[in-house]
Amino acid sequence: MKIWRRTFACLLAMLVPCLLFAGCGQRALTPIAEENAARQPAHAAACEEPALPLALCGPQTDGAVNTLLENGVLAGVFTTISSCRTRDFCTSGSITVRVQAALNDDAPPADGKLALWLLTENGARYLQTVSFSCDGSAQGWTFDGLDTAAQYRLVFSYTESASRRMSGAFTVDGVTQEIIEELPEEDAVAVDAPPDAPQPVEDEAE
Repeated sequence: MKIWRRTFACLLAMLVPCLLFAGCGQRALTPIAEENAARQPAHAAACEEPALPLALCGPQTDGAVNTLLENGVLAGVFTTISSCRTRDFCTSGSITVRVQAALNDDAPPADGKLALWLLTENGARYLQTVSFSCDGSAQGWTFDGLDTAAQYRLVFSYTESASRRMSGAFTVDGVTQEIIEELPEEDAVAVDAPPDAPQPVEDEAE
C-alpha cells in the first residue's frame, strides 16, 4: 500500500506542472485544411498577463493600436468603442495571443473579440474569431498551422454599446516581422466571413 501511495504521489507531482503549462488557451487552428472548424465560436482561456515593454505608451485616440516588436513578441496597447487592428505581421507558423482588457464604466463585464485575418492578393480573408472577457483578467489563445510566408493581422472589437470604451493590452508570441508599409485597401474582405466578424478598420491613427 505504501508503495502504491508513493507511486501515485510521484505521478501527481509530474502531472500538475503539465496542467499549469497548458493553461493558456492552447487551441490549434489550421486555416486552410480546417476551414469549417475555424468558423466555430471559441473563448480564450485564462493565462499569465501580457508583459509589455516600458517604452510602449497607451494610445490617445479612438481605434488606435500602439505596438512594439521585440525578440519575436509583438506587444501592443489599444483603445476603442468599436474596433481596431494591428499592422500586418509574419509568423513562425504559430502565434499565442494574450490579451487583458476592461471597459470604462461600472456596468457588468462583457465579452470583447479578437479576430485573425489572412492577407491575400484580393484583400483580407477572415479566419476565426475568439472572444475574451473584458473584466481585467488575462486570457490567451494559440493559432497553429499558419503560413510563414503569409501576412496576418488581428482585429480587436467591442460592439455591445457605442457608449462603452474597451481598452487593453496584448502580446503575440511567434511574430517574425511587423509590416510598417501602408496597407492595401480593405474592400475585398472574404465573402464567407460571418456577419458579426470583427472587420478590419482604416489606419487613421497609425
